[in-house]
Amino acid sequence: MTLEQISELVKSESVKIVSFDIFDTLLVRPCIIPSDMFKIVATRAGYDESFVKIRQLAEQYARENKPFYEDDITIDDIYKHLHLNFEFSTEECEKLKTIEMEVEFDYLYPKNSIQKIFFEALENHKKVIIVSDMYLPKKFLEKVLEKNNYKGYNELFVSGDLKLSKGSGRLFDFIIAKFEKMGFDKSSILHIGDNQRADVNMPNSKGIKGVRIVNSSDRFNMLHLLDSIQYSKMVFTDNRFILGFMINKVFDHISRPYDKEHSMFNGEIENFTNLLLTPIFYAFTQWLLEDCKKNNIDTLLLVYRDGYLIEKILNIFLKDRESQISIKPLRLSRKALYAFDGLSKKECKKKLVAIPASATMTVENFLKLRFLMDDFQIAEASEKYNFVLDAYVGDVKNQLTIADQVYEYFFNNAKKKTEVIKDYCRHVIADGENIAVFDVGYSGRICKFLKDVLNVETTAYHMFKHFGFKGDSSIRTYFDFSNTFFQHIHIIHNQIFEDILSEPVGTLQEIIKKNDKFDFILDNKYQAQDEILKVQDRILNNIEEFYNLFKKDIDTLNIHGFDFYHILTRFLWQPKAKDMNVFKNLTFKDDFIVGNNNIGYDRWFASKKNFQKPNEYCTVRKIVKRYYKKFKNFSFFQNFKDKLELKKQKQSLQKNIQDLFELPSKCFDDALEKKDFLFVGHFAYFDKGACRYISNAAQGKSALVVSTTPWLKKEFVQNKLKMPSIIVPKATFNRGYDGNVDLNLTESEKYILERNPRLKEISLRMKLQYKDMGKNYPDKMVVFLFQYFDILLKKTSPKKVFIWNKFNATHEIFYLVCLKSNIQCIFMEFGVIPGTFNFDLQGQMGESWIANHTSDFNKLEIDLGELENAKKVLEYICKEKLCRNLQPRNNLIDDIKRKIKKDRPTIVYFGQNDFEAGMIPYNQHVVKYHSPWSVDSNDAYRALSEICIKNNWNFIYKPHPNLEWLEEKKSEIIDARGVDIHELIDLADVAVTILSQSSYEALMRGKPVVMLGYTHLKYKNCTYEAFAKDDVEQILDKAIKDGFTEEMRKNFHSHIARLLKYYLYDDYVIRKLKYGKKIEDFQNEFLN
Repeated sequence: MTLEQISELVKSESVKIVSFDIFDTLLVRPCIIPSDMFKIVATRAGYDESFVKIRQLAEQYARENKPFYEDDITIDDIYKHLHLNFEFSTEECEKLKTIEMEVEFDYLYPKNSIQKIFFEALENHKKVIIVSDMYLPKKFLEKVLEKNNYKGYNELFVSGDLKLSKGSGRLFDFIIAKFEKMGFDKSSILHIGDNQRADVNMPNSKGIKGVRIVNSSDRFNMLHLLDSIQYSKMVFTDNRFILGFMINKVFDHISRPYDKEHSMFNGEIENFTNLLLTPIFYAFTQWLLEDCKKNNIDTLLLVYRDGYLIEKILNIFLKDRESQISIKPLRLSRKALYAFDGLSKKECKKKLVAIPASATMTVENFLKLRFLMDDFQIAEASEKYNFVLDAYVGDVKNQLTIADQVYEYFFNNAKKKTEVIKDYCRHVIADGENIAVFDVGYSGRICKFLKDVLNVETTAYHMFKHFGFKGDSSIRTYFDFSNTFFQHIHIIHNQIFEDILSEPVGTLQEIIKKNDKFDFILDNKYQAQDEILKVQDRILNNIEEFYNLFKKDIDTLNIHGFDFYHILTRFLWQPKAKDMNVFKNLTFKDDFIVGNNNIGYDRWFASKKNFQKPNEYCTVRKIVKRYYKKFKNFSFFQNFKDKLELKKQKQSLQKNIQDLFELPSKCFDDALEKKDFLFVGHFAYFDKGACRYISNAAQGKSALVVSTTPWLKKEFVQNKLKMPSIIVPKATFNRGYDGNVDLNLTESEKYILERNPRLKEISLRMKLQYKDMGKNYPDKMVVFLFQYFDILLKKTSPKKVFIWNKFNATHEIFYLVCLKSNIQCIFMEFGVIPGTFNFDLQGQMGESWIANHTSDFNKLEIDLGELENAKKVLEYICKEKLCRNLQPRNNLIDDIKRKIKKDRPTIVYFGQNDFEAGMIPYNQHVVKYHSPWSVDSNDAYRALSEICIKNNWNFIYKPHPNLEWLEEKKSEIIDARGVDIHELIDLADVAVTILSQSSYEALMRGKPVVMLGYTHLKYKNCTYEAFAKDDVEQILDKAIKDGFTEEMRKNFHSHIARLLKYYLYDDYVIRKLKYGKKIEDFQNEFLN
């Protein structure tokens, strides 16, 4: 979307609230990536550049260790890990944290184009909010925004402050809920930001209009500009700051057209100036000043006209500063100094031979330019030697003949002029002792002149030194260019730099001395070029803005120009087509000495046209391309082509999958070693603290992670778990298999299925759960996984296998192979109360030891202290609203409150993920261990809804998010999808479920629970149990009347105390109260 379109959207009637992201939207930093700013933090604090990586790692540790139920971290969290992980003292951390915030405050500045949109929103009376995923404190960000003239907005929402983020979507839920209560519909909110996922996809999924602006660095990278500047090589160079600053300037306008195919600079001299010339001139002038200081230079002479721009830049650098260097202009030119060639006839003739005049120069101009003769002298010599003044001067022999004839005039004219020049130079040098002279290049000519004529020793400073003077130590230069390079780009290289450096006045013709004052006669035919003036102004403005922004740290920056100069030379050597127009309005004329008008830019342009294809070729190619485009856009052609391509892809995919499934042994690396422990599961995908726990527990052990996440890279998983890993090629998760692919079963596969009825049951579950699996795909996949895991166990020979969530089809196949191989399995899952894990040797939920040995569990000893601790834990969980899953922030509970009948009991029924809870396919095993009468969640829903309608009870159904809603939903039933579970439980008189862990949530909140199936709560005397369908109505009625009895409450507290003492393990996620068994207990019990 263009800037103009965003502006119109902001002004539109349908938009009532305009939301802005902060970083790279309202505000930008002068760098390539945000972490570049840590280098300035390090410098201010007196640390070396290693701090940058340390600071990044501290943030990474903070994010890895944050509670999963908190979406973001704070800057305090980051510096806490700087202290914990890198041995920085608390005092050092506080100091560094303060400095980091000062750096952010100093260097954040507005993105002008978006600031205009911000003001437009205010002018059009929109509510304006600012929403940022950021660890910096809200109050600090308010100050930064105010400093940058962002005022008048309604509210600032910061993820680190609220622990809700845009990226998770929960911050948008929070905002929607807040403004819905004020009467604003979510569709009236427009959000503007630079992150496709967090600022566009996520708000769009919530019903907010999200608009992306591509940030400057992304746009720069997408266009592949200056691609030979390798950012990896610039990691620890300060070039990243000036480049970032200039990128922000070039791409401030978010939708500015940029032709990357045919240009590097979009054919605009402004971009050429911003991206290359500004860094080059900044870097050179900084080097010049620092080198003069290092060499104790007390007088720096800037040869004019070349010294004009450098003096302006030096004035910016030295503004408000005392300098020990006296900077003076020295007005000299080739034409003025040419007089010294007249003092020797030998030198005069040498110059004529070395640089002859153009053969077509007139005799009159030849006498004026090469011998400094005035009109009277020319007339006199013409009469004496019969010169035809308007005739051509001819070849060099003829020129030498004329020189012999008029040398006397030259000598007399030169003698007077050279004396004046000497006096002027002595006057400028004055009492300078250690003198340096700057001009653009290229061989120390002015220094040599001062030495030869005035016997004054000086140091020459050039931007460029010619390849022939490399050994001359008196010449200090920033850039060297080779002979080869010079041959290729000399046509334009020198002209660019001399034009841009030079004062916009005519060339010095002569110096005149009157009454001890010096006047300068300049070429009055000179016309300043508007384009050059604009380039100079732009360079100076850029440098001044950059210098002012970095004023506090400017002395510590080391910006070099070599990266940028490399690009410049490449551009001059082989420019892209459109960029050849960069210099189209520039001319470079030099009629001194040679006498012809040397239009350098035109000559360069003409020379580069050789890079273009012949016109005939281009024309034919364009015609073919144009008509091909038209033809390929015909729908019949495109549809046919697409279908053909899809068919080829499908055939190829079928073959690849067929080959994979039939050759599982090919999936393994021969180097796979034996391991004592295998950790099997998809925890690298969802995490919630599981990865860190496993990593810490298994540290130093012989362990391997078997990650059932085909969509994740091995490196990602290994980085998460900090241990060796393999990725299972296919798995029963939404992104773990291939949809709509039909396969053929081999006789061998059919035989394996017949011999293993449990595999057939698992295949049936897959067919029911993943409806887009093609013909024979589930059968073929279960056989493949069975064989794959069998090979894996033979290669690794583990003592124990830890399986996360046994009820996933892939994991259950692994369990079957372990049974066959007589390898012990431990089943892992989140604990029944938030903040814990449980590990069970027998199974999960209704298959667990606790569910099947209730009397033994209930006899386990607990004391009064442990009982009180259990109450304290339950109170803490309730108060903090902790939950195994993140809960949404919205106003849906208000809709439910409006629908319920106030004078009638409210039954809330919680479904579970039937496929991941061991309920499907429904068989005798399920009846025994999970659900004694209900086939699935919806089956129980039908029975419960009939009872509730019959008794005029409010019935609320909250299905599991992963299961589809019943099509035949009755109007009397209240849909509770997307509602916060805690708010829903608080609304209930009775909570009902088959297997959902919401049963524990309800008990913790003091609500009676009716269990329809078997979990850890089985026979614990703290719930109502309706294990027969015919008993449900009676038990529901009893639960409504009796509620959560005191006896049930005591039994529940005892149950929790036993769980915490004997069964549940602290997940080590950061929280205020710790509970559960220690990680050392887990290691001693399971990893020995």
